[in-house]
Amino acid sequence: LSENRTRHKIIFIGDNFVGKTAIMCNIMSTPYNHEPTIGIDFMAKVIKYRGQNIRLQLWDTTGQEKYKGLIPSYIRKSSFIFLVYDISNLNTFNALKDYMQENKISDNASSYI
Repeated sequence: LSENRTRHKIIFIGDNFVGKTAIMCNIMSTPYNHEPTIGIDFMAKVIKYRGQNIRLQLWDTTGQEKYKGLIPSYIRKSSFIFLVYDISNLNTFNALKDYMQENKISDNASSYI
């Protein structure tokens, strides 16, 4: 990376169908296809902030049970982890505690939301 570019790895974690992909597509200004993510999806975007180029690496994880074991390897060296839930489904909110405990999220990111 050049001196004038910073990179941030941003991970989106949560159950299936809570809006992780929709949020990423909104950030990227790309159409959302309404298909569930299988495994992981990755997008990158460079933004300019206060005269500095910032490269965002956006990682979309699946909420499918069979892929949850892969999440710890994805969250390594993350700058931010977004814990996403569906406000109309309390179970998706309650599941975030499990994601945090199983993946030791507070130990693997400088910030999480």
